[in-house]
Amino acid sequence: MSRVETMWGTVVNLSAAGMLVELGFPLAPGTDWISRSSFRRGLSVAGWGQIVRRATRPATACASTALKDDAIERLRRFVSKREEGT
Repeated sequence: MSRVETMWGTVVNLSAAGMLVELGFPLAPGTDWISRSSFRRGLSVAGWGQIVRRATRPATACASTALKDDAIERLRRFVSKREEGT
């Protein structure tokens, strides 16, 4: 039996390989997830993956296993602009 819930969280760390998301409660490693994430500057990506580990605080680390369309390239450009400070 699968259970579907909608949760809101804050992305505290982001890369093309995955993200660290702060939620109100931790999810167990191995939990499948579907993400529809919107970021500042208009970046929006959708994908799916699996929780890979629990982090400190009420946060959960997620690893992207697949992203739709050209999301990986858009994430790389977004992260690179943030690192450059633009």
